[in-house]
Amino acid sequence: MKRIITRTILALLLAVLVAPGTVSAMVQLPHAFYGHVLLNGSPAPDGTLISATVNEGTILQNTQNPVPTAGGGYGTGGPYLLVQGDIPNGATITFHVTNADGTAISETTYTFESGGGPTPCNLEVTIAEPEPEPEPEPGPGPGPGPGPEPKPEPEPEPVLEPEPEPEPEPEPTLPEPEEPTVEEPAVEEPEPEKPEPEAEEPEAEEPEVEEPVIILEPEEPSYLWAYILGGVSAGGISLFGLWWRRKRKKENN
Repeated sequence: MKRIITRTILALLLAVLVAPGTVSAMVQLPHAFYGHVLLNGSPAPDGTLISATVNEGTILQNTQNPVPTAGGGYGTGGPYLLVQGDIPNGATITFHVTNADGTAISETTYTFESGGGPTPCNLEVTIAEPEPEPEPEPGPGPGPGPGPEPKPEPEPEPVLEPEPEPEPEPEPTLPEPEEPTVEEPAVEEPEPEKPEPEAEEPEAEEPEVEEPVIILEPEEPSYLWAYILGGVSAGGISLFGLWWRRKRKKENN
């Protein structure tokens, strides 16, 4: 009996020494995560799958990787997301979000820690919805489907037109040299001298000619008329003399 116990202990020790990785994998603890998920700017609908991968080691896929969302999150109203396997501490964990339109990788990452968590980790991704297929246009045939495609008409064969023969270029002719023309210098005729205008002689003022005073000698009247005429003549001569003096004074002034 002692031999059997001893052999069993030796076998266990040998197994530990030969396969240390197996024992390490058996004792590795998972890292648990939970959080909210935003898909295209809105809370993720129920049933969206959340999974995780690592850049080092081997991860075990089980019932808790991936996990579905509920109420816009994972691990809050259901099981945690467990990252476990033969994973060294410090490995980078990447999270994936999958729905009917495809899968998107979150920019949020985390560092693996054996036995860590539950760790809150919120995720936000964008998954583009596929564009709807255009509805087929109704064709001429029966039913909503498209009718028969029209047969393409054969293209007419191009007719090759003969290329016109190039016309011969005329030979260049040298222009005949022109005889130089000698221009005779123009002789300028002297302009005739204009006669100088004659100086106008000042007009001589004609002297005023005094009108002679004609004294009519009356016929020999009687002595009475002689006295009357003599007085009138003497008065007239004195008046004429007075008028003549005034006229001379005015002319002199």
